[in-house]
Amino acid sequence: MKLSFEDKHAKDVAYADLERGWYEGCIGDMFTTIHMYNAKAMVSGAALTKFILDRLPHKGLEQIHVIDLTGKTD
Repeated sequence: MKLSFEDKHAKDVAYADLERGWYEGCIGDMFTTIHMYNAKAMVSGAALTKFILDRLPHKGLEQIHVIDLTGKTD
């Protein structure tokens, strides 16, 4: 919360850094990078889910059972 009010430019820089979280052969490394930069970028919910799914390779997506990306449950 403090970051949001004190330095809005820092959040933009953090989001740009978050863009580095591409899959490069190790999904664990990808999630570590995303988590590290997202601590300041503060992307959450459906936006973060879409961000992650857009970066996974097609073959990886075929192996993930994704249900209800909105976060709503029955």
